[in-house]
Amino acid sequence: KESFWALQEPVYQLRWKLIEDSARVLILSHKLKEELKGSKVSPADMIHRYTGGSDPWYVLDTCYRHLEGRYSSFELDLEGQHDELEKVITRVRQGYTRAMENSIEVFTRCLKDADFEIQDYLLQEGIFNRHMASHVAQNEKVAYILVDALRFEMGKELVDSLAEEFEMSLLPGIAQLPSITVVGMAALMPGAENGLELIEKSGGKISIGIGAATLKDRSSRIKYFEDSLKKEIAVCKLSELIKPSKKRQAQIRECDVVLVTSQEIDRWGEEAGGEDEVRLFMDEVLGKLRNAIRRLAALGVSYFVVTADHGHIYGETIESGMKMDPPGGKTVELHRRVWIGKGGKSGEGFIRVSVSDVGLGGDMELAFPGSLSCFKAKGGSTAYFHGGISLQEMVIPVILLKKKEIETHGLKTAVVELSVGKPKITTRFFSVTATYFSEDLFGPDELRVKMSVRSKRKDVGFAAMSAYGFEEGTKEIILQKDKPNSITFMLTDVQDLKNVTIHVLDSISQVALARIEHIPVEIAI
Repeated sequence: KESFWALQEPVYQLRWKLIEDSARVLILSHKLKEELKGSKVSPADMIHRYTGGSDPWYVLDTCYRHLEGRYSSFELDLEGQHDELEKVITRVRQGYTRAMENSIEVFTRCLKDADFEIQDYLLQEGIFNRHMASHVAQNEKVAYILVDALRFEMGKELVDSLAEEFEMSLLPGIAQLPSITVVGMAALMPGAENGLELIEKSGGKISIGIGAATLKDRSSRIKYFEDSLKKEIAVCKLSELIKPSKKRQAQIRECDVVLVTSQEIDRWGEEAGGEDEVRLFMDEVLGKLRNAIRRLAALGVSYFVVTADHGHIYGETIESGMKMDPPGGKTVELHRRVWIGKGGKSGEGFIRVSVSDVGLGGDMELAFPGSLSCFKAKGGSTAYFHGGISLQEMVIPVILLKKKEIETHGLKTAVVELSVGKPKITTRFFSVTATYFSEDLFGPDELRVKMSVRSKRKDVGFAAMSAYGFEEGTKEIILQKDKPNSITFMLTDVQDLKNVTIHVLDSISQVALARIEHIPVEIAI
């Protein structure tokens, strides 16, 4: 990656990084399969190996997500130059899929053998009572951030990017089955610890009962949340916190509790047309979450709980041979990874349980695929799933944050110098070298920065990688004092693009540190 030609031609550096990531995914996939062979473990044992220890299993999911995200932005040569690379990626996808399939089969089997009880881990319906209720009662200014489909490994990446600014802890929580939004979001509400009931509503859908309340969608959950807390509450979507209006800022400053909801990951996963587009958008959510948390902290929020309704599986496209008929009978709701209804038949490819077996009230039944397979269902993605039994679907992050007092005086003496590798940009990939100097002898040893590519006040590209210090999920970059860092950028919008400006911002304070203006762009389309 740091050889002469890789530094001269950014696309070479990106290709070497793809090969490096591919090797790592294959090694981790093989290691996971070996660990699962012939082992008799409890669900808690598997969750511990997935989330903790010196070499946790979730790292495989992170590496694979990064690989696919980077490959999505890589432009394949149409004349066959990258044929071998395509074969490598195909091999990696197959290896990851087999490892995940083995993991799902073992976890499903041991969860069933344990009567769906998981010892020593925080259940989803206890999260509010355990980590929010006391702070609300003590009149602290708190934020409860509920992110649809945020996996545990993505939560770890978010935590790592905020370590300098917040006191924090990351705990694994266990999502309530079935791992779908209407169930998981209800399980995060106050009072959920007293029991949830699965209710059939008109129109062939389900809702959740908590006491006398029936929660069927976002609006009913928000009303229940407000009625339960009887506090001054500001409710907003994640997108509203990227550039909050003056009115929204005032509302947040004056309230007791901020409730934030995000549907981006789930919506993109289930509705977007192209897989490449989805993978690029998903990583953007981590950056938006990080910025939203920083903005809320600046507006007076002192304590945060960030969690999810469920995780997700996102791998290879499920082929027709991996799809099976649902049980039949009376189908109340059908997802690719769970059937909800009554009656019907049993089958070899799935397990059936009553809702009481998984801790819910009601008289319905559930069926879950026993492996990395799906029920035949209309619509939706054939690579992105949730609803069933797997570590990726059921283990959710519970992130607790408390704002630190951050000193930013070092920025006054920070200098970032930028240099462009070539006088003009002629391909979608180009490189810029950034070097951080400090005019103060005791200035910080490194800076965490965010770099953007803009034209006419519009983002037209992003940092794809750097020689060192690149954080995949947030796309932030570490600059070490006096050590040049070669950053590879990718242009996303080249239509009528004449020139671009590179901006460098301090990630924490958003103070502008440097920029290069009017770099000519001449790309033959």
